[in-house]
Amino acid sequence: MADVGSGPHEQEVITKGRTDMHVLIRDRGVDLARETQERIERSIAFALDRFGRRIRRVTVGLTDLNGPRGGVDKRCRVEVALEPSGLVLVHEDSQDLVTAVDLAAGRISATVARKLERERDVKGRAGR
Repeated sequence: MADVGSGPHEQEVITKGRTDMHVLIRDRGVDLARETQERIERSIAFALDRFGRRIRRVTVGLTDLNGPRGGVDKRCRVEVALEPSGLVLVHEDSQDLVTAVDLAAGRISATVARKLERERDVKGRAGR
């Protein structure tokens, strides 16, 4: 568990779904209780599980931008490295960490889907 205002912490987890997914969670200045971490893992796994083996790595960055001053200051940054290549990045800010994670998870899912669809379209046109 991280203490508010402490240095960065990292934890790598393997989520279980259709395929095992390696997720690295980095937190900076965020009080990350075990239950919150598990909620983050589930949200990211649910959002990305359908892409299976196309995902090489997921990094989730959690930051409290304003510290104890409060406000819309919880940031969730999700970076997905794709197989064989490609990188997708989104971030969302919210007053609540779980909300920021849920918003970012929804956006990363849609963004990965669009990127993979564009790759399929390009390959399809090249094969004609």
